[in-house]
Amino acid sequence: MHTTSIALILLSGCGFLGGKAPVDTAVVPVDADGDGFFSVESGGQDCDDADDQIHPDAEEICDERDNDCDGEVDLDDPDLTEVGTWFVDNDGDGFGTPDFVSDGCTQPEGTSTISGDCDDHDDDIHPDAREVCDGVDNDCDDLVDDADDDVVGAGTWYPDEDGDGYGDAEAGSKHCEDPGWGTTIGGDCNDEADMVHPDAEETCGDKVDSDCDGDDC
Repeated sequence: MHTTSIALILLSGCGFLGGKAPVDTAVVPVDADGDGFFSVESGGQDCDDADDQIHPDAEEICDERDNDCDGEVDLDDPDLTEVGTWFVDNDGDGFGTPDFVSDGCTQPEGTSTISGDCDDHDDDIHPDAREVCDGVDNDCDDLVDDADDDVVGAGTWYPDEDGDGYGDAEAGSKHCEDPGWGTTIGGDCNDEADMVHPDAEETCGDKVDSDCDGDDC
């Protein structure tokens, strides 16, 4: 066999005959943002290799971006973790009614993040309002007027068993209206004796503190 034929056979076997030497076309993995995930372009799963907060292990939040690289954004992603809850606030007092709720990424107009309004058509009625004597549950605690310890404007009434115009100082209670059994003046030290009260005349020697001043004379 000629030397030339042998050379052609060797070249053919090595794959160089009539072409170029083979090139290694393998893609080199790239993690440009250092979040531990290779970019999609280099065969990985990171859909934004310029932001280390975006990768397959990230939480999906309301920012109009595919944070966890699953192809779904914000409300379209069942993995969304930061959904806001808003309550319809018709009267604009800052408190919404729990009967109407809206969930989403953007707070709708006419809503509040706080619920508990028992009358969403009156901006003077809400959980932070003062309870006053008007026959209405102003602060939405299910207690009305003097049944509510927080009531403002109620008078203190004292039981007056002996009818002397002075009530038992130890038994006063708040009421928006006259309860029909007492007086607004306390200080009676013996509510079973109508001659004993703060305006009574003190008599020495009877061992009775008639004027309720703590002294019997």
